[in-house]
Amino acid sequence: MLVDGKNLAEELVAHGQARIHGLRANWPDGPGSGTFIKQLRNLEMTAREQKRGVWDETEFSREPGPPATARTLAASPTASAPVDINAASSEELQKLPRIGPKLAERIIANRPYKNVDDLDRVPGIGTATMKQLKPLITVTPAAP
Repeated sequence: MLVDGKNLAEELVAHGQARIHGLRANWPDGPGSGTFIKQLRNLEMTAREQKRGVWDETEFSREPGPPATARTLAASPTASAPVDINAASSEELQKLPRIGPKLAERIIANRPYKNVDDLDRVPGIGTATMKQLKPLITVTPAAP
């Protein structure tokens, strides 16, 4: 299927919005299915290498549970009650956007934090996650 003169399958795969699955069929005016599948595989590998679409780990969490947007809407801390990342339980941390059980465990394992920016040393927390978390978290310095 062509959209604006471009092959929709190629565009979706190249931008990380689709994966390669389905039946093989030859098109009357196009390449054979084997050739086309190879083209799509190359596009998918490039999208994965460049972390586009679903391959962008800062945008899509691999943590189990509902999508980040559902967690955000269901149980976000309010600006008046930020979560202290030095003291919060795993359950409290999981109420934050993009934080699932495994990432909450990593946050707890990397304590104590001197400031909010220290959270970026936790594997799995990238720029996009930090941007979302900063207004929702605080740090109480650890007792000497």
